[in-house]
This record gives sequence, C-alpha cells and structure tokens, in this order.
Amino acid sequence: MHNTGTTELSTKRSYQKLYFFFYYL
Repeated sequence: MHNTGTTELSTKRSYQKLYFFFYYL
C-alpha cells in the first residue's frame, strides 16, 4: 500500500530540512 500524498509530504519535509540546513550554514 503506497500513498503518493504521504510520499509528497515526506519529500516536502525533507526539502524543508535541507533548506534550513543550508540556511543556517
């Protein structure tokens, strides 16, 4: 059972984490 919506949200969260990482760097 794979939900595209959940995957999209997870990817969005990952990108947000990277964004904050580079922002504070």
